[in-house]
Parts: sequence; structure tokens; C-alpha cells
Amino acid sequence: DAQLLVEAILSAVSTLTGGRRSVLFLDDLQWADSASLELLPVLAERWAGYSLHILGAYRSDGLQRGHRLRWLRNELRRLKLLVEIVLQPLSSEETLQLAEQVLGEKPAPDLARRIHAQSQGVPLFVEELCLALRAHHLVRTGSSGLELLPGEPVPVPESIRDMVLLPLENLSDRERLQLETAAVAGTEFELELIAALAKDEAAADALLAHSLVVETRAGKATFRNELIREAILSGIPWSKRRRLHRQVAEFLESWN
Repeated sequence: DAQLLVEAILSAVSTLTGGRRSVLFLDDLQWADSASLELLPVLAERWAGYSLHILGAYRSDGLQRGHRLRWLRNELRRLKLLVEIVLQPLSSEETLQLAEQVLGEKPAPDLARRIHAQSQGVPLFVEELCLALRAHHLVRTGSSGLELLPGEPVPVPESIRDMVLLPLENLSDRERLQLETAAVAGTEFELELIAALAKDEAAADALLAHSLVVETRAGKATFRNELIREAILSGIPWSKRRRLHRQVAEFLESWN
């Protein structure tokens, strides 16, 4: 019974807070199920008279177009119970400061630029990149700070690879192939290429709906983050990656 459930939760929270000013923190709402998200506007409206604030955090780049969290935001706006705080990516200077905290030593300018370029200022990615650099012993102290060892690339951490690849398990083979083709095509790619290789005009629309890819200008798109693209590439078997490279090259040759 939905009403009974609401009353039970209200009673439990009232007991836990004891009337004191409190905050209920809900993290990673992008992973919440629809039933939980639909319950929140009801609870928020009922809790409006309590000394209780609900703080919800989510990754906006993880929201597909039909995600129920979009409905939740609209409902809370309608009830005038929503205050939105958008966290912007870190600047290059802020990225440098965080990298220095994680690495324990200030990165040299070139390494700092590479960390910011690959992470694009996402704090989680900055931390995981720095931890991976330390774990794989890929940095050394130079005259201007920590430097990447000569000839070594900045690795894609296992944690980021798992974070990117895990949601892809729910995709159909066709949808996964579109993402893999886009990853092979490069940092920026033609949406027409995806449609042509999939032999489906709607394939590009389906690709953009996954939120991992964004349209940058008319007919062109890119992954939200280069680390996402690299993680997808790393999950493609060598023979399949070679075949996709050949198909992309043949399309570009014929298209030009």
C-alpha cells in the first residue's frame, strides 16, 4: 500500500530526527529505480513542514532522455520544493591542486595539462588517474615537479573502465556496436558514419540518447569525456577493433 509506505517512512524519519534540524543525503540518484524516485515528491511535500532537508546528488551525464529523474526534477519544480546546485568541472588550476593532493607532489606543467585534458576537470577522474599513475609507477620527480616517464601513456584506471563498461552490459548488441564504432572513429566523429555503418538512419539518434555522446555541431559528435572513449576502446577485442577500423576507413574514403 503506497500510502501506508509513505506514512511508515515519515514516522521512521520523525523518530530518527527527534525534531532536530536534519539532512537526508541520497547519493547516486542516477541509479535509483523508478519507484523510489516517484516516492520522493510525495515525501518532500509532506516533509516541507519538518526541520528536514533532502540533499540528492546525481551525475547529469548519466541521464538518458527518458530517465525518471528528469520527471522528478520537474515535479519538485512544480511543487516549488527544488533548489538546484550545479557543480562545474574543475578548472586547470583546481585540477592541479587536487592532483598535487592525491600524488603528494606537484605535477610538472606537461603532466598537469595531460591530467586536466583527460579528466576534463571531473574530480573523480582526476583522483583515479593520479592513483593509477602512482600505482603503476609511471611518474618520477623532475626539475619542475612530477613527470610522466618517457614514452608512457596516461593509463585508463580500472575503476573508470568498470564505471563506464558496467552500464553497457544492459545495451543490445546493436547499441553496443554503435558505441564501439563511435569510439573507433575518433575523438570527434560524423553521425552520418554511424547511420551508414548501422544501415539505419535512426542509429545516430539512438547513440546520442545514451548520454555518453553529445552532438558538438551539425552532424558531428564526441564522447563526453576522452576517458569514456578510451574505456570503451579497451573493452573491444583486438580482431573486432581491427575490423571496425577497416570499416570506418572504407566509409571515410568513399565519403570523401
